[in-house]
Amino acid sequence: MGLPPLTSPDNLAVILGGPYGDGTDGVWSHWAVGLVSAMVRSYTRLSITPVIDAALTLGGTRSRKLVVGERPLTDVTSVTLDGTPLPTTDYRWTRAGVLYRAAGWAGEDIEVVVVCSYGFTVVPADLRAVVQTAATRMIANPAQWKQQRDERPGGSSTLRVSDAPTGFTVGELAVLNRYRRRTA
Repeated sequence: MGLPPLTSPDNLAVILGGPYGDGTDGVWSHWAVGLVSAMVRSYTRLSITPVIDAALTLGGTRSRKLVVGERPLTDVTSVTLDGTPLPTTDYRWTRAGVLYRAAGWAGEDIEVVVVCSYGFTVVPADLRAVVQTAATRMIANPAQWKQQRDERPGGSSTLRVSDAPTGFTVGELAVLNRYRRRTA
């Protein structure tokens, strides 16, 4: 099951003055909110909504600092270093998504598995606003969003929205950049 949208299609329907689509079920509202939510996640490189006890496999580092990538980090259940469980007293973690260990994380060729929970319990209002305004524009003018055709072997192709944020405004990008993950 995929992650939930970052705002409710019903919230978008209120902005639009009622369900938008075929006049009865708001199909366009659901489509636009889902698509823009996915684009926001892709651009920020964050799940944003809560994920509980996910097992993240990371490469080690000789540094004391190991970036988990997701934030806010809300709990770390366990950490294994090259298959060996570490005692919780051996490391500490921050909401910013970083684990610290005095002895470092053994090097780049070592696998670190972090079982953790992360994400906002309530989607921040500024991110919700970006989804709502961008989805409203998407419904009004779907051609503004850059589309590319993926060619597949055998002659088939699919249309997809590009990872490039061509439909986001400068103001929306300013909000998204505050959340965007800079490292892996």
